[in-house]
Parts: sequence; structure tokens; C-alpha cells
Amino acid sequence: MHLIDNEDGTMEVIGEFSTGVTAQGAMIKIQTLSNSKIIFEKRLPSSGSLMVNIPKESYIVILDAGEGHLVQKDGFVTPDGGFLETKSFESKSNINFALYTTLTISILFLILAFI
Repeated sequence: MHLIDNEDGTMEVIGEFSTGVTAQGAMIKIQTLSNSKIIFEKRLPSSGSLMVNIPKESYIVILDAGEGHLVQKDGFVTPDGGFLETKSFESKSNINFALYTTLTISILFLILAFI
């Protein structure tokens, strides 16, 4: 499997066997690394290549041609400006942690006040 940056926000995914024969009919999937969600899924046409929009977040490309012919590549083709920041995910988890900690401490003080 080859991934080629078209430098226009798309990439070409080419599937072929080691013999040089195109992997026509093989399933191409693009999966996000952050939550393992499949964001693209399509079979290769007779040409053996597809044009795909470059995802805005980190991803892997999977080519499944059946019978043990499975290839997986990190999505090294990046969109203009790079991938979306993952800091928003981190800050949400920090906010949740702070909220739960504050609630737990408040409940403990409330219990101690009754005792």
C-alpha cells in the first residue's frame, strides 16, 4: 500500500500485491488514533487507487485484501497546518478530574459537619 500526498488536501491510496497486480476490491479503511473510529471505508476500484481527503486528526490506513493480506500504515500524510491539537482532550479530562475532586471533598466536609 502506498500513500501519496497530492498537496491539495487529498491523498492517493494505492493498493497492490507484491507481484504488482492491483488490489482491486480490497477494503480501504481510515481509522482515527484518538478513539479508533472508522472515518472512511471503501473498496478499491479496478484502478487500484482511491483519492481520499486527508483526515484532520492522527490516523492509520488499513488495506484488507482478505486471506491474510492485511496492511496497516500510520497516516504520515498530514493536512495543511498539521493535525488538530489534542490539548482540548487533555484539558477536558483535567476539568473533569478537578470537578470530581471538588465534589468529593465537599461531600466529605458535609459528612464531617453532621458528625
